[in-house]
Amino acid sequence: MPGESKDLSKIVSAAREHYKSLTADISNAKDRYEHIRLTALAQSAHNLLTDLIELETGINPDPVEDTPLEIPDFKSPYNPDVQ
Repeated sequence: MPGESKDLSKIVSAAREHYKSLTADISNAKDRYEHIRLTALAQSAHNLLTDLIELETGINPDPVEDTPLEIPDFKSPYNPDVQ
């Protein structure tokens, strides 16, 4: 279909922004549980983005070259010295 790739590109772009937003929000977690929850959501968004890019490009990324997410360590906003 003529408009199919354009629509898929919009979806990929939206998924990329969603992933970036979740990843950036991890450092704002108020406690360890929220940090873990946001990290899991970011990982899920990353997996979805990877699948969408694969669908859009037709290229299956080599799992050996798959890089893990760069997740910041949790720092308590109430006591920054506690990890």
